[in-house]
Amino acid sequence: MNKLRTKRIICTHEETIKAPLDKIFPLLCPVEELKWIDNWQYQLVYTDSGVNENNCIFREDMSGTVLFNSPVTTMWITTLHDPDSRIQFVLISGEMAVIKFDIELRDQSNGISFIQSKFTYTPLKEVAVDETTEGKLMAILALLAGENVPA
Repeated sequence: MNKLRTKRIICTHEETIKAPLDKIFPLLCPVEELKWIDNWQYQLVYTDSGVNENNCIFREDMSGTVLFNSPVTTMWITTLHDPDSRIQFVLISGEMAVIKFDIELRDQSNGISFIQSKFTYTPLKEVAVDETTEGKLMAILALLAGENVPA
C-alpha cells in the first residue's frame, strides 16, 4: 500500500449574522447562492425538490480554480440536511482532494444566528497541498459560511 505523504488540513470559521436561522438556512443551496456569491455558476446533477436537500448533488468549477489554480470541477454531495441546525457536504475536487464541509447553525434569538463551519481537507495528490492551501481554504470557508450571506 502506497500512502500519500501529505497532511490533512482542518479549518474552522465562526460567524454571527444579523438574520434569523429560518432566513439563512435556505441560502445554503446552489440555487439560492446565485443571490449572494458573485459569478456563481453550478450544474445541478440531482435533486427531488429543485433546491438543496439530503442527497442533492451539484458541481461547480469556482472552488477548484481557487484551490488549484486550474479548472478542476468539484462535485458536491449533501450528506446531511437538517434545517433546524446542521448541513453537511462531501466535496470531491476531481482527483485532487476530498473535503468534508460541516456547518452548524444556532438561533441566538432576536433575529441573530451563529454559524460554525469546518472544512476537513484531504489531498489525494501531493500537488493538491502547499503552503498556500490553508489560506485558500479559509477564504472559501469565510465566503461560504456567512461573510457575504445577505441578512
